[in-house]
Amino acid sequence: MVNFKKRSLVGIVWGSRLLEENASNYKRIEEILDNKPLISKDLQELADWASRYYHYPLGEVISYFLSPSLRKGNRPTFFETNFWTLSNKGEFIDIQSLNRAPRQQAALLIFRDSGKELSNRSALAHGISAQTLNSLITKGLLIKTTKEQIPITNKKTPEIQSDNVLTKEQQKALQDINTRKNEVFLLNGITGSGKTEVYLQAIKKITSSGKQALVLIPEIGLAPQAEARFKKYFGDKVISFHSAKNERERLDAWLSAKKGMVDVVIGTRSSIFLPMKNLGMIVVDEEHDQSFKQFDRFRYSARD
Repeated sequence: MVNFKKRSLVGIVWGSRLLEENASNYKRIEEILDNKPLISKDLQELADWASRYYHYPLGEVISYFLSPSLRKGNRPTFFETNFWTLSNKGEFIDIQSLNRAPRQQAALLIFRDSGKELSNRSALAHGISAQTLNSLITKGLLIKTTKEQIPITNKKTPEIQSDNVLTKEQQKALQDINTRKNEVFLLNGITGSGKTEVYLQAIKKITSSGKQALVLIPEIGLAPQAEARFKKYFGDKVISFHSAKNERERLDAWLSAKKGMVDVVIGTRSSIFLPMKNLGMIVVDEEHDQSFKQFDRFRYSARD
């Protein structure tokens, strides 16, 4: 965080060098928000290249690599919620000692009966107020912890179930994709010709080796259908990213991609800037569509 004219603005440390002029000409860093870099070296190089290639200010380009929540200076964490558990004192204290605080007494009995921790939502559902929880904390009868609510489950990825038998042309295309690494392939065919089946099986090969796949789609409206289809193949380790998602959902998707918690990310053109931990393949579906180009401000093409 840096102070500009009585405003605190979020900045990014992009590099360092020895000053050859008066340091007083530069703004002081008031607070460091993140202990680890949010943008990897590879993405730094991509941002530098994009800024030069598309003749757009580097600071504006960098903003595309961060979710809206991070641009505001929020912490890069999943949604956090409080949990409450009995302390040793809370487990063994004489319940009658709380006779003068009936609400605290009732809450303590609920915790003892549940035999486990309660979240904020669960405590509220049992009629336990925040004031009662805080009073029990003050008396040392409860312990408060904060946990991230990670949206990705660990369900086993199903095997691809398909009634489609690949044609010789499809088999040849799939073999080429699987054996010739770091190359660009164009799958050309009419609607219903089986292009999707080829890249689904190619992605399966990639994810089985521990890598991730990014699937770019031309329109937001296609995302729900695409996500549902991919989940039939790859289980719950599939997530989508686009501007119709709220800030919380986009931050969760951004973190899931960065931490390698998802195998497949489906998104519109801006998804190309996601910090995929172990990217192994990019699929541009309907790559001829003009939607992959942005025609205002940062005029980039996701295909580039």
